[in-house]
Amino acid sequence: MPSLHYNSGQSVTQIAETDQITIFFDDKLTYLGSPLPPHHAFSYDAKVLESALFLGKFGSICALPGSAMQLNVATIICVGVGDLGLLTVSRCLDLGGLIGKYHRNNHIYEGRIFPPHQHFSQAQQRDFTCALSKGFWLGCYTFDALKTKKQKKSTEFTLSLYHAQISAWDNHIQSVYHDVLGQCFAKDLMHLPPNILYPSAFAEKIIELEKYGLEIEIFDETELQKQSMHALLAVGQGSSKPPRLAIMRWSGNKSSEKPVVLVGKGICYDSGGLNLKTAMQVDMKYDMGGAAAVVGTMKSVALNQYSHPVIGIVALAENMPDGNAYRQSDVISSRAGLSINILNNDAEGRLALADALDYAVKECNPKAIIDLATLTGAMLVSLGHTYAGFFTRDDNLAHNLTQAGILGCEKLWRMPLDDQYDKMIDSPIADVANLGQPSVAGSITAAQFLARFVQKDIPWAHIDIAGTAWLPSPTSTHDKGPTGFGVSLLLEYLTGLTRESDYAK
Repeated sequence: MPSLHYNSGQSVTQIAETDQITIFFDDKLTYLGSPLPPHHAFSYDAKVLESALFLGKFGSICALPGSAMQLNVATIICVGVGDLGLLTVSRCLDLGGLIGKYHRNNHIYEGRIFPPHQHFSQAQQRDFTCALSKGFWLGCYTFDALKTKKQKKSTEFTLSLYHAQISAWDNHIQSVYHDVLGQCFAKDLMHLPPNILYPSAFAEKIIELEKYGLEIEIFDETELQKQSMHALLAVGQGSSKPPRLAIMRWSGNKSSEKPVVLVGKGICYDSGGLNLKTAMQVDMKYDMGGAAAVVGTMKSVALNQYSHPVIGIVALAENMPDGNAYRQSDVISSRAGLSINILNNDAEGRLALADALDYAVKECNPKAIIDLATLTGAMLVSLGHTYAGFFTRDDNLAHNLTQAGILGCEKLWRMPLDDQYDKMIDSPIADVANLGQPSVAGSITAAQFLARFVQKDIPWAHIDIAGTAWLPSPTSTHDKGPTGFGVSLLLEYLTGLTRESDYAK
């Protein structure tokens, strides 16, 4: 990814004649930002903007020479926010993404932004500025690590913000910056192809996070056998690249508290196994999107020195066909001791997660468990690429995750769990089958399978990110491909727990 930076506490006196600045207008062509150089509200002729066909519509961008507005700067990048009454954090995130992509595509390596100031409360100004910042950094993101002919120009992007309250908001913006670094790290991991990011190589990437203060433990195949993680081992036994389980621990400064445990599915490549996929093979390197989100979240947790304990667990394997691959009709064991009847070798993610969840339940003394997985194509059919579906038996956890999704601009939709669906994965010869009825409630029966490995008294949620982990076409903040979906959501959830703790004092 490009190198992203933040210049804190900027002053308008630091703007030079050769610089380019970004300012905002509504659909009435009212300037919305802080005073511009030389420290007073500048006067401009709206006809200049209109002649450039800039009408302040949401997402519109127009670059003008500074002389056109009698400002002593090289270029003014005008951005439209549209109707002020419709401006939200989510729309500011989109605006920031469009500005970041504009800078990236036009080889402008420092974003000098005057965030919307007028007509908004202090809290709105802060939240809008944070969202613009996050969107800007996401919009600057590219992945060219594997190209032999990289751009000769710099790929370092710096954000400078000009607002009277920037110094007071610096901690908020620094936190957003660290969150973006985690999300971009997740995207980097998802971009890597399976010949480079196989299970043990993924584990090595995770070990590198020790430099941020995370305690890392890796289970190789010998340790997986000792841990009786037979389900995870079964998934990987058709591959020449053996599976791994990675555990990332962050103690915070409240180590006596129970940790939140984040669990991620990390199928580095999913061929479907002996149920070989007939389509979407090229996208199956993304089947480790849940693990990438957990790893990215743990990086941000460490960068932000999160005060509460958090544990991240990712189950890493390849699902490949060969003479040693697990088969339909096999009955395998699991760490929990439950026997599993294999009805489909392409329903492998839930097997890997089953062992990871059992470890989380029995070894981590969790306050709550949240797992993320690109688990079912049925979720893509249900919700497309806009919402991730989530399942939980805990209404309080459901509320907190939904709110976190709103604040993090990663949408969630709660799906049902029910005994009637649970009966669909009963097996006549084993404790549970890894598939329900074909083409019936596929996402729900997958969640019911996972629920069997988590005690009912533990707050637990499963988030199926099959439709949101990657995108078939670009958006304002992402190019086609990986999104790092889940990092923002999880960090907002964890931040909400901190706020609850503070309120309880």
